[in-house]
Amino acid sequence: MSDFNSGAETERDLGREVFKLMDEFEQFNGKSSFLCDAFAAVAANPECIDELTSYGLDFYAIWLKSQISDFNGRIRRLHEQVNSQQEN
Repeated sequence: MSDFNSGAETERDLGREVFKLMDEFEQFNGKSSFLCDAFAAVAANPECIDELTSYGLDFYAIWLKSQISDFNGRIRRLHEQVNSQQEN
């Protein structure tokens, strides 16, 4: 009986993690879409690129890379958990 409960709890935990990941990824998609539009607008008007704009572009490029790396790691760990649970 404890194996069943443990498995059910693990499954619930995985489900919660998937929903959390989906929610955070939706928010990330919205921010990324906005940033892509902003980058395109700046690229279309290169005369508006001053020191602050350049700093902002660099800052958000680093932020995007970091977020993508974080999502990749979380998805990989979640995948490993699912595979581990299926083996048991």
